[in-house]
Amino acid sequence: MSTGAQQLAARKYGQNRFVGMSVLEKVRFTMDAAMRAANEGDANRLRQALAVLKAGVDFHASPMTALGFMRLYAHCESVLEEREDFVEVARIISTLRRAWHMAELKPEPQPSTADKARELQ
Repeated sequence: MSTGAQQLAARKYGQNRFVGMSVLEKVRFTMDAAMRAANEGDANRLRQALAVLKAGVDFHASPMTALGFMRLYAHCESVLEEREDFVEVARIISTLRRAWHMAELKPEPQPSTADKARELQ
């Protein structure tokens, strides 16, 4: 198989894998892509990843949290446009990525005894 055909097959595989991911997996995957692009100094791929991250922000669940993410992503875009500071963008995305990881590990809050008693009534 030629290199072009291999690249096309790899891209198709990645697209199909992305479709089957949960929302958290998609965010993690896109943040990883953004960090790779920043570490490689690839402004175009980094812009694309930031656009995907911004498009995925859900204002319905928690508007204030969503606004915070939008501001951070917009800051990353301005840092990229004004200074091409890939290190700063990678630092921000890496910090967000760790926060997402911690959120995934955090156990679901358990209802209190009083809440359970109310449910039984």
